[in-house]
Amino acid sequence: MCRNSRLCSVSIASLCRSIGRGLQIIASPSKMHNTMYQTRQRLLRSLRNLRFVLPCLLILTCCASCAFIGIASRAIPPIEPAKYKGLADQKVGVMCWVDRGVRIDFPTLRLDIANGVQRKLLEAKDKKHKDLGDATFPIRADSLVRYQQDHPEMEAYPITDVAPKLGGLTRLIFIEVEDFRTRSEASLDLYRGSITATVKVIEIYPDGTAKIAFEENNVKNVFPEKSHPEGTPNATDYKIYQGLLNAFTTQVALMFISHEVEP
Repeated sequence: MCRNSRLCSVSIASLCRSIGRGLQIIASPSKMHNTMYQTRQRLLRSLRNLRFVLPCLLILTCCASCAFIGIASRAIPPIEPAKYKGLADQKVGVMCWVDRGVRIDFPTLRLDIANGVQRKLLEAKDKKHKDLGDATFPIRADSLVRYQQDHPEMEAYPITDVAPKLGGLTRLIFIEVEDFRTRSEASLDLYRGSITATVKVIEIYPDGTAKIAFEENNVKNVFPEKSHPEGTPNATDYKIYQGLLNAFTTQVALMFISHEVEP
């Protein structure tokens, strides 16, 4: 590329000098006859060199254009579409089921997860996100947790049988937490949050029937995101709990709205 660029510069300069000599000859008739042949040869050589100049200019232009396109593509982050797009204009509820053993260690976990997901979806709706449209959340998360507490027998039934009995909903986001911890599996003295869950969406119809319209299994998250696999001693259970809760509820909410992702 450097060699072609120098050739471009030399050819253009040579052409300019030849044109200048031609003008001087025209201005001095006495010299015209003696130098006509030399001038014509120089002009022909300069024109031949243009065969190299034009391709070089074209290559340089293409390279500049490619560089501009590359910079522009890096400046625009890619958009990941929603995994489930059926919440717009619906009456939505968020319910969380937590394994009984996990619930003993974290008694407020199902309320905290349901509240976190619902709050983040409401924030997206307030920003006029198209994937939510005029969706409403007529039943608060704490009311659904109270229903779970008042009806422990519901755990024995499929969620498609339970959802129509909640009343006033057309979509139910149902999160099943199978594992949740704030300590490392390698050592209880080290901190590393982790969660494993299944996320479902139940569509509820006017005739009282329901079906699972969306399901994603083995949804995982860890906190801190870039922590050592064995964990860290520099943390507390509360800090890990709050950080993991925020990361996971954000992850779930983003399943239902298109969003930018880091390249």
